[in-house]
Amino acid sequence: MAFVSELKRWGDNAGVTRIETWAAVLVVGAAGGVYGLLTSTFPVPSVSLAMDAIYLVLGLGAPAALIMAIVSAWRDRARIASRAATARVAAAARGLRWSSVISIAFAFTCFAACSGTQGQGTILRADPPGFWGLAAWFELPLLIALLLPAVFGTVAHLLGRAALAGVAIASLALVFVAAVVTALIGLNTALTLDAPPGAHNAGTAAIANLLSLGSLALFTPYLLALVSSLAARKSARPT
Repeated sequence: MAFVSELKRWGDNAGVTRIETWAAVLVVGAAGGVYGLLTSTFPVPSVSLAMDAIYLVLGLGAPAALIMAIVSAWRDRARIASRAATARVAAAARGLRWSSVISIAFAFTCFAACSGTQGQGTILRADPPGFWGLAAWFELPLLIALLLPAVFGTVAHLLGRAALAGVAIASLALVFVAAVVTALIGLNTALTLDAPPGAHNAGTAAIANLLSLGSLALFTPYLLALVSSLAARKSARPT
């Protein structure tokens, strides 16, 4: 027990239990994904082996970072519950915004990591328009859906409306639909025998959108905290 207590204390001091830490990690991973896609689809010289290494590590480690962010989010819910009602609403909305940053960065990092950028640059460069054209259709619906819980949660915080917090919860269904539908369409594209190389790689990358279903577990604790906090704040008002 003493070891576990010390480990938790170290984690708090090092910041690894804070959701902002994992947001920073995944944003760096997404930046590496942008770098990897650009250097793989266009004749842009590689900056350094170090950048390639960072991109590869963060691309492969993105699921682990998301899991750690989910753990941090559920721990955050307990910390939020200990605050006053008004502070709980603000903290829950803030957590939703960080969750959207993490989820969007995670989705893009996984998409880039599964696009064939590692060692297959010549394949992607054979058909850049085909890749980027389909990549937009495969990723934008998911990225927009991952932004909605933060948007509705923030509006619910600013207006103090529990109904809008309910809309934020309902928006998780859009995340589910966007992740599953784009992944299935991507799978169908990847399996098409005569698909151009760019389309094939974009379809293969879109299959990774299924991993974004894990973001539902990241949003949930903050959405629950937001709904309960708005309800508590409403009941505390004098009638």
